[in-house]
Amino acid sequence: MEKRMNVSNTTLSYNRKGTIKFDAKQAIRHKFGKAHCTICDEVFTKLSHNAKVCGTKCKRERKSAYHKAYYEKNREKANAYAKAYHEKNREKLNAQSKAYHEKNPGYKKAYREKNREKIKASQRAYREKNRDKINAQRRVHRKKNRDKINRRRRADYVANPEKKKAAARAYSEKMRKNPEWVKKVNARNRKYREDNREKLNAKERARYHAKKKKESE
Repeated sequence: MEKRMNVSNTTLSYNRKGTIKFDAKQAIRHKFGKAHCTICDEVFTKLSHNAKVCGTKCKRERKSAYHKAYYEKNREKANAYAKAYHEKNREKLNAQSKAYHEKNPGYKKAYREKNREKIKASQRAYREKNRDKINAQRRVHRKKNRDKINRRRRADYVANPEKKKAAARAYSEKMRKNPEWVKKVNARNRKYREDNREKLNAKERARYHAKKKKESE
């Protein structure tokens, strides 16, 4: 004997997760007619008088579109709520994130590979919108970690001197066509020479005497 589906006495019905089931042998108790799906525009049999989508997939898309529109309309409110929630549940969310990434170690790398252009566009848009904020954060960070940054740069330069020189030359050649950049660099160099005149003169004298001593030998 064929096993009947565990559905209601209507031809179409939802189970608890919202998936549509169909059993042609079941009797039709209610008739709500047919309609065009608002997402895919396919004709479907309505499960209720106010049904607007044909199935679970279109239902998810409609819900997602609604949430996106709501977020665009109420961005500040949504961001404030999300920020407050994260502040209140920081440890819980960090633990969940850590557990997920431990379970899926290649998730971040796979996501970056799949959405590289999307991530770059998002980062560019954020930098353009928050340029002053980012520059202020960088200045504070450099001021706070000046010795550490200088040590790392010196170590990197010692390990790859030719590579660093080539990169600096290429950058200078590229930016030299920009008059604003040239003007800014010249002004910075003049200021440095004015502020460190004695130091630079002492260095030049030491270099000059070292050269004379070497020639005399």
